[in-house]
Amino acid sequence: MYKKMELPEIHETLLKLAKSVDAICAKHNIPFIMVGGTMLGAIRHKNFIPWDDDMDFAVPYEHFFILSNILKHELPSEYKCLTYEDNDHVRTFFFKVVDTRTRIDDPTFTGSLEEKPYLGIDVFPLVCCNEHDGIMTAKKVYRLWRTNRIVFTMPANGKRWQVRLKKLLQLLYPFPPSFVNDKIRVEIEELVPGDKYINIVSPQFWNKVWPKELFQELVRYPFASTSFWGVKDAHAYLTQCYGNYMQLPPIEKRRVHGNNSYQVVQ
Repeated sequence: MYKKMELPEIHETLLKLAKSVDAICAKHNIPFIMVGGTMLGAIRHKNFIPWDDDMDFAVPYEHFFILSNILKHELPSEYKCLTYEDNDHVRTFFFKVVDTRTRIDDPTFTGSLEEKPYLGIDVFPLVCCNEHDGIMTAKKVYRLWRTNRIVFTMPANGKRWQVRLKKLLQLLYPFPPSFVNDKIRVEIEELVPGDKYINIVSPQFWNKVWPKELFQELVRYPFASTSFWGVKDAHAYLTQCYGNYMQLPPIEKRRVHGNNSYQVVQ
């Protein structure tokens, strides 16, 4: 039996997840850094962006797969670390840390609510590279990501023509999402380290390049009832991401994922 979650309940669930991962990262000396809308929320609201329903963090690529393996062994039993390598619900290269007592009614997945993905946070890799090679590789990775998106994320329960088109695409492209993500990993690992960082698999910020030192000077920022690491020069980071980041966007541009979340009720 499931109960629909209101936004404050979603925030509280995500916050507990993030605190658990943050503690494990501290134990293993792995930087666990707020990025994107989570960093914006910390600076502008000292909390979640009021209408947001997710959390985004990043770790340097050299820690990325190490951390996912650690989390699989050290997370509390109600949480799981899911990667594209071990779970068909993860269609992205970045991994997710989820609460298994929840579900998201994601229309791109068929089946009952019990078969839908869990609510969780996203953890991205920060890839070290030089600017030219990083941008060139990011363009390749973005095209690969769009392949997965076009084939696998059209609404499974949409209009009849959409469902038929999706089935046709999958018939013509008979590979799982992991096939594309393996190709993305090869592209990333062929990059020569440089003086820049790029969040190369971020759907929103894949073409943004930052000086590596920006992510090497970190401070703790208050966030709701706790705090997380973020770049010290938050202004430089957020300006590049959002421009005038302190100004609230108009209501019609306040983006949310829009899928209902549910909690298991005993």
